[in-house]
Amino acid sequence: MTITPLDLARIHGIHGLAQITAPPGFAPPPDDLLLATLRGEDRAGWTPEEQATADAAAATIQAAVDTANAMIGRVSAGRVLSEDESRLLAAYATDIARYRLYDDGVLADDDPVNRRAEAAVRFLERVGAGTETLGVAPLGGAGAPVAWAPERQFSHDTLKDY
Repeated sequence: MTITPLDLARIHGIHGLAQITAPPGFAPPPDDLLLATLRGEDRAGWTPEEQATADAAAATIQAAVDTANAMIGRVSAGRVLSEDESRLLAAYATDIARYRLYDDGVLADDDPVNRRAEAAVRFLERVGAGTETLGVAPLGGAGAPVAWAPERQFSHDTLKDY
């Protein structure tokens, strides 16, 4: 289960992402340009400066998404997830990625972006500690003991003459 920058844009809005990911000292890229950049579409209608700003914003978004996916991947690795569990993890991943787009100290403790990210991290900590369940490990997967032994060579019958 992974999210993409387009998932983040769809859930949290391209306009908000453009506003918080513009490089310092530059105007945010136009929403449609940032969306075209994330989609890999033609951007010939914009200036090279606008395209560079959109590229920088897209790289910032991608880095936040990569970090969120890595955090989610650590607790979901090797598990078979239900559709509901996958949706839950995707929602948590987008919350974490969105939070990662803000500079430290910008968000108040009671800001919804901060609260949602903290809730996601607490859930991941509970899964990691084993107090919250998530998916099932496939047979023979991590945590499932597998026992196999060759046929017995020495038995009561084979040793009866000794």
